[in-house]
Amino acid sequence: MTTPATPAIAAQAILRFLRMSPQKVRLVIDLIRGRRAAEALQILRFTKKRAAHDIEKVLRSAIAMVGPCGFTPGESGSTLASCTCRLSKPWTRPRASCAWTSCRYGSAT
Repeated sequence: MTTPATPAIAAQAILRFLRMSPQKVRLVIDLIRGRRAAEALQILRFTKKRAAHDIEKVLRSAIAMVGPCGFTPGESGSTLASCTCRLSKPWTRPRASCAWTSCRYGSAT
């Protein structure tokens, strides 16, 4: 019989309504996907992309949800196992119909 591995602590933090293209955010998420939390924070801290700051805030929020027993920043083998990052469909601003814009009054062509 095999002994089950110790379960990794899981946390979920969601960033919604970020005004940035999903392609730009996905570039940064691909850098940290599957890495340990401490390593992912180091990567995000030195990445020169604007999305890195927002993703770092979300990652820190997920770490805070785990609590102080689950993560120690100086510790290399923290129990927050790996970063599982997802990027869902982005929020889009609803477009105004022609009835509400200047084309109704003949100034737009």
